[in-house]
Amino acid sequence: MLNKNRMFGVSKWTTDISNPEFYALKYGLRDIICMDQLEAQDVAILKAIAKKNGWFLSEKKREQNKYAVTIARIPGHLSGNRNINSLESARSFGYPECCFNSFCELFGENYKKKANKQAILEKLIAPKKKWYLLNDFLYSWFWGYSLSFHHPCEYGCKESVRTNMKILLAVKKESPTYAHEIIKHLKMPMLVWFDKTDTGTSNYYWFRNRTTLIFDGSLIGAQIHYSDVARLSTVFQGAQNPIHLKIEPFKMGNICELRDNELLIFRNSKHLFSLVRNKEHEGIPLIFS
Repeated sequence: MLNKNRMFGVSKWTTDISNPEFYALKYGLRDIICMDQLEAQDVAILKAIAKKNGWFLSEKKREQNKYAVTIARIPGHLSGNRNINSLESARSFGYPECCFNSFCELFGENYKKKANKQAILEKLIAPKKKWYLLNDFLYSWFWGYSLSFHHPCEYGCKESVRTNMKILLAVKKESPTYAHEIIKHLKMPMLVWFDKTDTGTSNYYWFRNRTTLIFDGSLIGAQIHYSDVARLSTVFQGAQNPIHLKIEPFKMGNICELRDNELLIFRNSKHLFSLVRNKEHEGIPLIFS
């Protein structure tokens, strides 16, 4: 079964390290981590975590009483910027240089958005082998399963695989159970809906504003056979996610069949629902192994 408590942060407010990026910081695999759109009580917990581990923290109040927080191993890194804008800051986050260059190419403001969208989706879908270590679709500030926030230059990037394997080993050293959960969830099949209305301020936000269905099951041909399903919506910079995907039809079924223009949901052999699908933006199947 899916661990929805951990995935959706139901039990997230403790002073224990509970996210792979915190382990990366603790073991010196990166110098800085940043979080945004936090509540005041979130900041209080982060301050306790930072104090407990001898880290340094800065906070910035945003609109609607939200906060951005930066945590660093040394005070000099508190000026780092979560939106990677230099190779130096990318290295502080522990991101490979090849991924930084790809980020600038795909998500830079000087490129045409339509061309970028197609390029992003092609790079996402193209590789036959997508390493589970690089699955960045199950990320959340505290209780996520993705090992790193950064978008790899490709889902077979060897540098990113090495980087994220080090993070996974750091997690395993302190919490073998959590490491096992991470591996299990990152290998589960997913369907992804992207924000095709492009309400974000850049190509990067368009890619990050998405809704993901994760299935506890397996992909067999064009069908996902599953025993459980969960929805994870990701929105950045306070944008409104326009993706209104109802999960109830999927919860009633145990088989989802992918066709070019629709998704069919079955309970065993009984057909329950048909949902319209635009294969360029809606219900894109992804599986990392």
